[in-house]
Amino acid sequence: MPRSARKLTRLRLTLTALVLAPFALLLTACPGPGGTLIQSVVITSHTNGQVISGPRVIHLTATLMNMPDVASYTVMLNGVAEAGTRSDSVISADLELHDHANKVAVEATSTAGHTVYAEVNLDYPFVTLGTYQAAAFAIGQDDLVSITEATPRKMIQGPSGRPSVLGGHLYLPDEVLNRVLGYDVVPASSGASPDFVLGQDQFDDTTGREGASGLHAPGGTATDGVRLVVTDGNNSRVLLWNSAPTSTAAPADVVLGQGDFLTNIPSCAATKVDHPAGATIVGDKLVVADTDNNRVLIWSLPTFNGAAADVVIGQSSFTTCSNNDDDQDGAAEPGPTARTLSGPLDVWSDGQRLYIADSFNNRVLVYDSLPTTNFRAADRVIGKTDFTSAAPNAGASGLDLPSSVHGNANQLFVADSGNNRVLVWQSVPTVNGAAADLVLGQTNFDNTTVNAGSLDPTANGLSFPTGVYQTGDLLIVGDYENFRYVVYGGVTIP
Repeated sequence: MPRSARKLTRLRLTLTALVLAPFALLLTACPGPGGTLIQSVVITSHTNGQVISGPRVIHLTATLMNMPDVASYTVMLNGVAEAGTRSDSVISADLELHDHANKVAVEATSTAGHTVYAEVNLDYPFVTLGTYQAAAFAIGQDDLVSITEATPRKMIQGPSGRPSVLGGHLYLPDEVLNRVLGYDVVPASSGASPDFVLGQDQFDDTTGREGASGLHAPGGTATDGVRLVVTDGNNSRVLLWNSAPTSTAAPADVVLGQGDFLTNIPSCAATKVDHPAGATIVGDKLVVADTDNNRVLIWSLPTFNGAAADVVIGQSSFTTCSNNDDDQDGAAEPGPTARTLSGPLDVWSDGQRLYIADSFNNRVLVYDSLPTTNFRAADRVIGKTDFTSAAPNAGASGLDLPSSVHGNANQLFVADSGNNRVLVWQSVPTVNGAAADLVLGQTNFDNTTVNAGSLDPTANGLSFPTGVYQTGDLLIVGDYENFRYVVYGGVTIP
């Protein structure tokens, strides 16, 4: 054979081998007639660690892979078998989730005795409470019927704003004693003694002061699970700790509203605040209720002192600060609109929506997303049926000086201070003036008296509640005029 012909033959053989190679790989990857397919079950409707919002009854589906010969199957919720159905390779069940943690599992066994298993852990944020429920215990008092705590270390005189839990530590602000009390664990009974104090050098010190380790009438706390934020009201500033402070007088790392830790002059500017109250962290944003400036400020999480805010809500610019000023002339108007604020005391976000306790307008404003432009109008209002009413009211739909707001993916809690109660919505309000589902501190929605009519504190009553905070299966409420925080325990079943 000529040399050129032999080269052409070798080239053809090489090309043929290259073309056939993928098919050879495919044949080796797939089992032949005598091969064994891997059998398994995969939960297809939900993912591990998923947070469930909305109704607690979910429809679960799981798919059987390569398993046509099913002898039996089981669907389990927290170790208890639940009713399920199977259609060919799909197993399904309707499950009523418990509060908080839920382990959902699916198991199937073939006729040959081979068992497959899959599970996911789901979180259903919810605290099951009841109208006029008794608090489980008090912090700041030795029991639920006293206002006589005399031990300086344990005393709480002004439970003013929302508490926080960070790294297992509980932080309770006290505006009257100019400090934040720190507990290494969340207490489980009345009369607990704190482990450290922020804002003072020791528990016996109660005078307001400046500096990186001082506080003067703190208004509230917030955390993103890493940082701690404290609004320092009479110092007109916001303090940030980059990690959980766990020792007495631990200094803050960053100050906002002032250019340094020694200045406390209130003003109306992008870099200034005037007696701020509540705060919240939403992703990489810090949101602060700048109370006496009648606005809410939003920062990209600052890393240096005196950083300027990026967005303002309630005002048309960073240099106008009158209440209910909707014509942008810097003067207060006769009443509120969807864009204005009057003395906001708290802010909170569920990660999607932003809630503002617009306190002197006796309402809570709801924004369906975090505003990115100045003077953004609210999407909804709670406590009123429209955006132009301001008078205080009671009932299931009214509010009187709401001072704090908190919640989870499924519930909303509002400290309705002037009505001496906390209102609870068991689902996210979707319409203006949505009625609350239950009330704490009162026997019904129409009663608004201090301690539900009692002359003295009780386990069921409240007197001008302020900060409200849900953590796990607990709801913590600042009971201002009773000089205590009260803790309500939810049950862990639907």
